Amino acid sequence: MEFTVTTRTRIFTKWQYQCYLFFAITLVICTSLQAQVQDDFADNDFLTNPVWTSSDHSGTGVDFRVKNGMLNSAGPVANASLWITTSGVGTYVLGQTTWQFSCRYSAAPSNSNNMRVYLVSNHANPNLAEEGYYIQLGESGSGDGVDLFKVGASDPIIEDPGNTVADSINLTLKVVRENDGSWLLYANESEGASFRLIGKGFDDAPAAGDYFGLQVNHTSTRRNNFFFDDLSVTIMDNLPPAILGVEALNVNKIIVRFSEPLSLASINVDNFNINNDTARPFKVGFKDERQTVLQLEFADSFRSGIPQTLTVSNISDHLGNTSDFQNIDFIYYLDVTWQWRDVRMTEIMPNPGSLNIFPEAEYIEIFNSSTNVISLAGWSVRDLSRLSYLKDDFIFPGEYMILCDESQATNFAKIGKTQGINRFPSLNNAEDIIVIKDDEGVTIDSIHYSEAWYRSVLKRDGGWSLEVIDPFNICEEEQNWTASENDNGGTPGARNSVFAEKPDLFGPEIKEVLAFHPDSILVVMDEILDVSSVLTATYTTQPNLAISEVLVQENLKELILLPQNALSSGVSYNITINGLRDCPGNIIDPMPFRFALLDTAKVGDIVLNELLFNPRIGGVDFVEVYNTSQKYVDLKGWSMGNFEYDSLGLPMAVNLKSLGSSNNSIAPHSFTVFTTDQANLAVQYLLPEPGNIIQVAGLPSFPDDKGSVAIIDASGTLHDHFEYQEDFHFELLDNHEGVSLERVTPVRPTNLSSNWKSAASTVGYATPGYQNSQSRDNPVLASGNVAINPKVIIPDGSGRNEFATITYQFDAPGYVANVRIFDLHGREIFVLAQNDLLSSSGTYTWEGVNAKGVKVRTGYYIVFFEVFNNQGDVRTFKEKLVVGARF
Repeated sequence: MEFTVTTRTRIFTKWQYQCYLFFAITLVICTSLQAQVQDDFADNDFLTNPVWTSSDHSGTGVDFRVKNGMLNSAGPVANASLWITTSGVGTYVLGQTTWQFSCRYSAAPSNSNNMRVYLVSNHANPNLAEEGYYIQLGESGSGDGVDLFKVGASDPIIEDPGNTVADSINLTLKVVRENDGSWLLYANESEGASFRLIGKGFDDAPAAGDYFGLQVNHTSTRRNNFFFDDLSVTIMDNLPPAILGVEALNVNKIIVRFSEPLSLASINVDNFNINNDTARPFKVGFKDERQTVLQLEFADSFRSGIPQTLTVSNISDHLGNTSDFQNIDFIYYLDVTWQWRDVRMTEIMPNPGSLNIFPEAEYIEIFNSSTNVISLAGWSVRDLSRLSYLKDDFIFPGEYMILCDESQATNFAKIGKTQGINRFPSLNNAEDIIVIKDDEGVTIDSIHYSEAWYRSVLKRDGGWSLEVIDPFNICEEEQNWTASENDNGGTPGARNSVFAEKPDLFGPEIKEVLAFHPDSILVVMDEILDVSSVLTATYTTQPNLAISEVLVQENLKELILLPQNALSSGVSYNITINGLRDCPGNIIDPMPFRFALLDTAKVGDIVLNELLFNPRIGGVDFVEVYNTSQKYVDLKGWSMGNFEYDSLGLPMAVNLKSLGSSNNSIAPHSFTVFTTDQANLAVQYLLPEPGNIIQVAGLPSFPDDKGSVAIIDASGTLHDHFEYQEDFHFELLDNHEGVSLERVTPVRPTNLSSNWKSAASTVGYATPGYQNSQSRDNPVLASGNVAINPKVIIPDGSGRNEFATITYQFDAPGYVANVRIFDLHGREIFVLAQNDLLSSSGTYTWEGVNAKGVKVRTGYYIVFFEVFNNQGDVRTFKEKLVVGARF
């Protein structure tokens, strides 16, 4: 009989020399018998021949004794779990193995009084075994049988269909394991009777272990009631030695590891040759005392990268099992140290979809862009939330490999070379960071991708992978990625659909400068840098901070600058860098870049400023915030939601949506807009300040009739909220779709309805990212004055001068106001205030309508503003106002 085994084996020593081995082994089998364990305790000795190791709960050194020629439990006067083991069964996988033993216990077993026989255990103390097999005799309940279990499994390999040991235990058991993983369990319950078959089972993943042992669980009154006798483990070794692995020591020495000890008589140089006798080793010898490892030394050095075949023949074990020949094909490679992006990510699928013909699952494709074979042993891949380790495998020059969750490995393997990973990172759809490191913890590749890399609104919604354009351009990042153009949505395991040569001809640019602390500055570049140029470049700031030290971060795109002079809050700085080069050597254009020290916002610093809750068909919502302070504020970690009161009547934000995990700073008196689709917003409205638009994964729900919006910082502090209604819009507007509500002034309260107006038609009905069309700056008034701005209004829906702002300023709060609008005939047209209690300053607005909300006729009108306090101080103000029209 002959059989063939084909596999691939690692044969390299990292940092010395590396080899890769593919071998096909054909073995001729003979048969021998070997008894590994045998003890009938007739000599009243269980400590030697064979040597047994026991637990010691009794304090006597061992928890067993020999009584009447049988092994007897001798535990403490207490509940205890005893064990006793001996070694020597580790070769049970070499052939048919038979375990036979007798067990006795005169009472009915239970959950507290029972036996286990460990056929195989990988630990001398079976309670600590992680691998092995055992026979269970006795359990809780009345259904006590004889069952065969694999350690760690809840279901037995063989389950006794009857109640063999329900009343007592007095039987001899025989367990047989065949070469193919088949198991047979027999029982003999009376002397002179034949064995009956309890059941059959199968397990083709052999457990490791060299120990055979017994375990007894007893109560205090049953400590001496368990007996064992006539123990034997017999292994029919009918397999010749098999190669387990190969390791290169240097250019002409190879270590070959075998599955069992070898016969010295079969070890000579004539049993080994290279390439059909082209070369033979001049020296062969054992490397270990067990005689399982051979060292082969050749006169000539192996040629790097050339496939060769080692033939091994007539190798025998101590029982005479001899292999006819073993052919081993291998390729030897010189030692190499891999560099940045020798192995790189070339395709990722963060958001799989049903259109893919390949599995609907996330994956990362890697590619060996070097000329060397590279081992992935000990390598890791991680994203922002999970670290996972790659398995021991190799990736060859120009080869692709698909990394995926191990549950999908079989499906992806039909497409290309695949490695399934336990706890594969969960890739975020909108944005994530993926880092691959070698076994020394050195970063080999990293990317920080976002939805913007798709460059397609359609494809970023799912079902399309992101692909590298030029896998040999190791310097570019974002500009070297785009959405797949393959009709199937991706090309896992194969050359990318967007493959093209894409040389980098432009110098690096500053992408972002952040200062979180007064004594350090983070400079983020748009591409990977030439590290040597970082030290020779010059860094100039205005005002001068005197940069004293520059540190390069792991991703080679970020620099930490350490200034001698501390940064000041609220001060705008410019930085100019000269002489800095990118990875290919292109030099930076020394353009100044503005930055500032980032501060923490207080309530009132960041306010809601514009809201589009009813977009046009096909449009998107947006929310604009405004920085009222003199500080530069970082919005990283902030969230937006809806507003409600909790059960205690306290304000809170609900249905929260993240505004991003990246740093987004907002300058003093500047605007930032949040939307789910920046490209869509650019189609709908003018965006003169596109840098003020931040695309987010989602926004809260904003109903068309009424709703709310709230904004909180990273600590959960509520900074502002707005409860809007559709009728806040200008009365004369026929259609509110696509019209934003703009805040008139950040000085007045957010939830004052008169502080919100419809955006002007002249700006396209919204002003995302820049000053509101309805914004009003309150005039600087002397104490005790009232002013109107503008004094001519045209309420025609154009958005230009559609309403008048009436601003007041008094020397103290506490005045009560009555504000009315009259025509020139003295008729009351509109009441703005009726006994309103005022603060020391504030505003009212009039939109040119009467008490019924109907637009008034053109002409002159009088604003009558009367205030008084409880000291009897009465003041009256009259101002003329014109309502006009366009012709």
